[in-house]
Amino acid sequence: RHFAIKEEKIVVVVTGPILPKEKTLTIGANKVTVPTHYYKVILDLTPPRKMIGFILPNEGSDKPLAAFAVTVDEVEKATGLDFF
Repeated sequence: RHFAIKEEKIVVVVTGPILPKEKTLTIGANKVTVPTHYYKVILDLTPPRKMIGFILPNEGSDKPLAAFAVTVDEVEKATGLDFF
């Protein structure tokens, strides 16, 4: 949000959970699987177009967001999804 406002860019943001291959931890009566990580993929539509991905563990952290930066290909590999 800060990047989009400060730089007056047009950005698309997709975020979601990364679930474990096997249900290792569930919560509630419906046994909802707890994600091990979350991802965020950002596409900057302002020329030249750029993309960046983030994979964040499902736990607290004092690290800066940049510590979790990865390629979009890495997010695609971790999620099985194809972005943009």
